[in-house]
Amino acid sequence: MEDFIKKIFEIDDEAEKYEQSLEEKKKQLIQDRQYKLNKIDKDYEDAIKAEKENLNRRLSEIESSDNLKLDDFRKKAEDIRKMFEQKKEMLIEEFANSLL
Repeated sequence: MEDFIKKIFEIDDEAEKYEQSLEEKKKQLIQDRQYKLNKIDKDYEDAIKAEKENLNRRLSEIESSDNLKLDDFRKKAEDIRKMFEQKKEMLIEEFANSLL
């Protein structure tokens, strides 16, 4: 009977040790999962940051290009305006000369 009681206590001790080892494994798995989630979050944030920088750089390039085109358009418009002014003056002079 004494051996039977000892075996019951041994089984109980082994069950407690097994339960503790399972708890330790569970804690380790939770820590691993948390580490992986943190890494995924960091990678995601880094990717978003890189994409945002790329987008801002691309937008700056587009804005710069558009500003150059706008300046070129303004210059051409001014040249055309001057050309028409000159033609207008020439026509006025020709008309004035033809009247005299």
